[in-house]
Amino acid sequence: MNSTTNIKKGLIFFFLVLIIIPLYSQQREHLSKYFEGIPVINNTYMGFINTGDQYQSDSMKTMGVNLLWNGVDNNELDLISLKGMKLIPIKTRIGDSTYQWIQFYCDAKWSKWAATGTQDPEDAGLERDTVKTFIPPGANYVRTKPFANSGKIIYGPYYTQENDYVVKISSQDSLPVQYKAEFGVMLQKNDEYPHTDTTVYEMTEPICSLLVTTSRIKYDSVAGWHIDNVFTIKSLLLTRGSFDNLNTFKKFLIEYNLGNVPGEFTTTKYRNTTENVMWSGKSTLNIEFKVIWLGNPKYQLSVDSITVYDRRGNQLKNQTFIAQNIINDEINVIIANPSYPTTVIGWHGIDEVVSIDNFEPIRIVASILQTKGLRLYLPMMAFWNGTWENIYMIQNPYGTNKLSPWKVLKKRTQMNNIHIWQNAYYISPVTTDTPRVSFPSASWTNNENRVGIMGLMYSNAREIDNDFGVSVQVSAQHNWPAAFLAIPKQRIFYTM
Repeated sequence: MNSTTNIKKGLIFFFLVLIIIPLYSQQREHLSKYFEGIPVINNTYMGFINTGDQYQSDSMKTMGVNLLWNGVDNNELDLISLKGMKLIPIKTRIGDSTYQWIQFYCDAKWSKWAATGTQDPEDAGLERDTVKTFIPPGANYVRTKPFANSGKIIYGPYYTQENDYVVKISSQDSLPVQYKAEFGVMLQKNDEYPHTDTTVYEMTEPICSLLVTTSRIKYDSVAGWHIDNVFTIKSLLLTRGSFDNLNTFKKFLIEYNLGNVPGEFTTTKYRNTTENVMWSGKSTLNIEFKVIWLGNPKYQLSVDSITVYDRRGNQLKNQTFIAQNIINDEINVIIANPSYPTTVIGWHGIDEVVSIDNFEPIRIVASILQTKGLRLYLPMMAFWNGTWENIYMIQNPYGTNKLSPWKVLKKRTQMNNIHIWQNAYYISPVTTDTPRVSFPSASWTNNENRVGIMGLMYSNAREIDNDFGVSVQVSAQHNWPAAFLAIPKQRIFYTM
C-alpha cells in the first residue's frame, strides 16, 4: 500500500479500520451486504453530535468510513443514520444509565471437560493416566483399575483463565472472578478385593484429592519443554465419608479465584472494554484440574466430567431466559427508534477473547441475538505462531498450548451467527529491544517474516469465517500503543 500523509503540526489522529472481506456472499445478514466494495468500520468519539464537531463524521465519510462500532444513545443513533452510516453497537445509553449486557455475558465463564478426554487432536480436553485407569465398555467416564497405584489419574487441559472481568457493571464485578469447578466423582467397592466380615471400613479413609493448579512451562535446548514449577490454587481431600452412597456419581465443588496466584504464572494482555482502551487484569496460564487417586485397594474411583463456571456463566447456561431478558433491555433502548432498522446491523462482543471459558457463553449470546435478527461480531486476538503458546519456537506439547485458538473457537461455538475481525498488525510484535523476526522462516528477511505472520493470521481467520474482517492501523498516532511500542508519533502504519 502506498500513501502520503500530511499531518498538520500538533494534530494527532488515529483510527482503526476494519476491512470486511466478502468471500461468501450468500450470508445475507452479514454487514458486507449493505455496501458496495469493502466496508470500512471505525470506532470514534461520539462528541461530534454537537453541530460544531460534525466535520469529524463528514471527514470520515470522505475517507471511506461507512460503519461505526460505538456505544450510543438515541440521539447519536439518529445522527449516525442521518450521516448515512451503519452501526454495530457496543452498548446503549439513556441519560446516565448504561446498558452493556451483551458484552457482560460474553465475558461470562462456562466450560465442561469430559474425563474421557477428546479424540479430536485439534480440540482441547483433559488427559488421563491410561496405566491407572480405563473407560468401561459403553461408558462416558473414567474408572481406576483394580489395585491401581496412587497418583494423578486426571489432569489438564493447561489453558488460560482470566483473573478479572473485562466488563464491570457492578462493584462485585471489580473483584477477582469467583470460579466454581464441579468434579463428578463416583466411589464403588473393588470387587477383586477380598472383602470379609472382618474388613475395616473407616469413614475417615482418604480416597482422592481434587486440585486446581497452574504451572510454569519453560523451554530450553537441553530439557526441551518442561514443567518448571507448579502452584496449587485450591485442593479438596475426599474421604470415604465424603460419599453418601456408593455406586452413584456425586458433584464435589471447589470454589476459587486467581487473585493470589504468583506473577510468574500469569500474563497481561491488552483488551478493549468499550470505547476506551485499557489493560486487562492478569490472566493465569496452564490451568489444570487434577484428580489424585490415593491408592485405597478396597475401592475404585470413577470420574465423568469437570464443569467450570462463574455466576454469570451459571445464569447464562441454566437460566437463559433471565439473561435473554436482560440482553433485550440493552437492545430495547434503541429498538423503537425509527433509525434502528436501517442503521443497526449487528452487535459487538468482548474484545480479543483469550479463554475457552468464554466460548460457550459467546455461543449462547450469539443465539440470543439471532432471535433479534442480529449477528455477533468479535475482534480476534493475534497469535503470532498460530497457537496459544504464541512464541517463535518448537511447539509446546502441553494441553491447549499447541492448539489453534481459531479452530477451538469454531468447534465450541460452530461460529453460528458469529463473525470475527482479525486484529493483527504489521508492526507487531515489537518493542525497543525486539530481535529480528525469524518466524515463520529463518531464511526470510525481517520484513518477509512480518508479512508471513500477517498471512498466517488471515489464513486462520478465513478458516473459521469466510466473511472475516481485518483491523488496519492507517495513520500517525501518539497514544498508549505508541508509548508501549516506543514508536515515533510521525510513523505511518500499514498492514498488507
